[in-house]
Amino acid sequence: MSDADFRPLPLDRFPEPARSFIAECASAINCDPAFVALPLLSTLAAAVGNTRRIRLKRGGHDDADWNEPCAVWTAVVAESGSHKSPAMEKSVKMANDADAELGREYEESMREFERKKLGFESELEAWKKKRRSKSTDPDEAPPESPKEPPKLALVVKDATIEAISSRLQDNPRGLLVAPDELGGLIASFDRYAKSGGGGELQKWLELHGGRDLKIDRKTGTPSTIRIRRALVSLTGGIQPGILRRLMGRSHRDSGFAARILMAMPPQSPRVWTDESVSEGAWSAMKRAYSRLRSLDFAEKSPEPQYRALDFGKGAFEEWRDFYNRNGAAIDESAGDRRAAYSKIEAAAARLALLFALLRWAGGSDPRDPDSVDAESMRDACALADWFRAEADRVYAIFEGDGEDGGTLDGAKVRVLAFLRRNGPSTERDIRTKAGGFQRCGGLLERTLHELWEEHLADPSHGITKSHRRQSGHGGRPTFEYAIPSSPCSCANCENRRSGVFDAPRARAMADACGYREDCGELIEAWRKSTTDARIEQAARTLGVSSRALRALGFAWCPDRSGAYAFPMLDEAGRVCGIRLRAAIDEGARKWAVERSRSGVFLSTDTDGRPADRVFVCEGPTDAAALLGVRDPEAPEHAPVVIGRASCDAQAELVERLARSMASADAELVIVADRDGPGVMGARALAEHLADRFGRVRTVTPPEGFKDARAWLRACGEAEAWRWLSGASADPKSAPDEDECPF
Repeated sequence: MSDADFRPLPLDRFPEPARSFIAECASAINCDPAFVALPLLSTLAAAVGNTRRIRLKRGGHDDADWNEPCAVWTAVVAESGSHKSPAMEKSVKMANDADAELGREYEESMREFERKKLGFESELEAWKKKRRSKSTDPDEAPPESPKEPPKLALVVKDATIEAISSRLQDNPRGLLVAPDELGGLIASFDRYAKSGGGGELQKWLELHGGRDLKIDRKTGTPSTIRIRRALVSLTGGIQPGILRRLMGRSHRDSGFAARILMAMPPQSPRVWTDESVSEGAWSAMKRAYSRLRSLDFAEKSPEPQYRALDFGKGAFEEWRDFYNRNGAAIDESAGDRRAAYSKIEAAAARLALLFALLRWAGGSDPRDPDSVDAESMRDACALADWFRAEADRVYAIFEGDGEDGGTLDGAKVRVLAFLRRNGPSTERDIRTKAGGFQRCGGLLERTLHELWEEHLADPSHGITKSHRRQSGHGGRPTFEYAIPSSPCSCANCENRRSGVFDAPRARAMADACGYREDCGELIEAWRKSTTDARIEQAARTLGVSSRALRALGFAWCPDRSGAYAFPMLDEAGRVCGIRLRAAIDEGARKWAVERSRSGVFLSTDTDGRPADRVFVCEGPTDAAALLGVRDPEAPEHAPVVIGRASCDAQAELVERLARSMASADAELVIVADRDGPGVMGARALAEHLADRFGRVRTVTPPEGFKDARAWLRACGEAEAWRWLSGASADPKSAPDEDECPF
């Protein structure tokens, strides 16, 4: 996926002082905040280590509980020269500084140990002489040998299992593994496998879970190392090409890759900046890190015991909602993505534990928390949602990497999604930009041929194929492929073109399209079981009014736990399909009930009078946002809003509905999303309607806001109405067509 698909890190979800520290470091380095945030999460988690766990479910005894340790594995995927190393250095600096101090203390302790050892050896020799001369009491005990001090550490660079296990013997709290490049760590697995050490990868999985570790050594003393609850946090950077080459099938099938929270943020322009990290941000972050390190075990004898934190008030409800919506994403996925989504489940709990402890560490309360609060759980789950979206982007690197070069069904989904985003494209464009086809040209050729045959069998399906106009003469003919001008509008085909389903779902879509006729009954049944509290919660999550959601026929979908449901209506006002949306705010996964028709989102909260202004937008949540904006001169009249299923859908239906709802001289206002497809789709609709309506106007949210809902949440109702009605021209609004950057 491209940088355009990247969703910014939800920095506002990080507790202080981490939030300010990340922001200032990113500004000073001139990099995306994710470059700083990911290694910082691992660094802070390692500071807590084995001292605390979060208890998610109680069992019959402690060992039967479902609890998660405070260990976080992260990786920043970016090209060389994108500031991975400077960002990581700042995030890990406090751990490196503390580790260096421990090293100096260890050296001093060893010097003291050597002095005591010399004294002990002299005393022991004297005791032996007395024993031989029988000049001493036979019951006199020999002098006690001094104990060698433990080699305390926080950070290790040598990432071999034997080196880590040796350090863990003296560090029951755990360690931070922070190699300069993760590629070296991954490559070491293959080296050890070739030399008979194939268990290296399995041992790493135990280090992530905080499980008991046993190492049998061919040489060295002792021959067997046993470590109780061996735990490490891991962080590093890696280039996309190296990740694809080294993170092979064995690493992904074993779950090693899925345990790493990966992000692939866009590279910032390399320009000089005078920004620097303030002393206040450094001091606050170092103080919080020190307080996390001060957390001690619940018990130290006979072995260190962690302290388990339970759910605080309201935290369980946040966890349950996340668990359900993440479960829905798991059910809709397969292969590598399914594995990654499954591990994000536990990652959310670990992040919640870390956030709760970090809130305490950044404050002044001397008593550390005994539970995970609702705010920490909510913020951690939102961050986990972001990591799930990033997993989609990162795992696109591996597409087409299977033994057969990737499945044909999965390839069809990728091609259709690419063409929908980019418009008519040549085979070369698709091969080099769609992802997953660089090494499987045969797969791409088969995919294009089959999709073209689908189009020949049914003009509304598959893709079109046409000669591309050449600038010169001769040479091999070039073909362009595109989505049909009148594609099938059923939800199955729309989902397939948007690429939201994995290969198993794509195979199911290969069946002939058939519309379901019970969408109205289905949404009505869901609506009856939707409580007022659920509607209010959805309104808060989406930043719209509950009245607007009710007007659009909103319902909670019990069959897809964690999903919002919106009915799509045909020209007669009948429910012809149902749009589903994951129950989160930003970057939510969207899909449709299978065999739905594509329709529009309309409000039932109208007075039936012809409207002087009709708003057309994209999607049900933008429609809900627009329904909340009223004309100050006639606040009793609800606005008339038509929500399209996508940026390029239902032009004819919109035209007919607008005619039936608008007055003779009404103005049609098309509210576009601020992205390439949104702007182009709005312009295409405006051109279609220009000859049919006297006044057609297109508005786009100001820079920094991706859609109408985001903009309307940020501004007041009066300012929103001035913007929508054309009474004010925002200088930051979308540029003219000739200047449009999309």
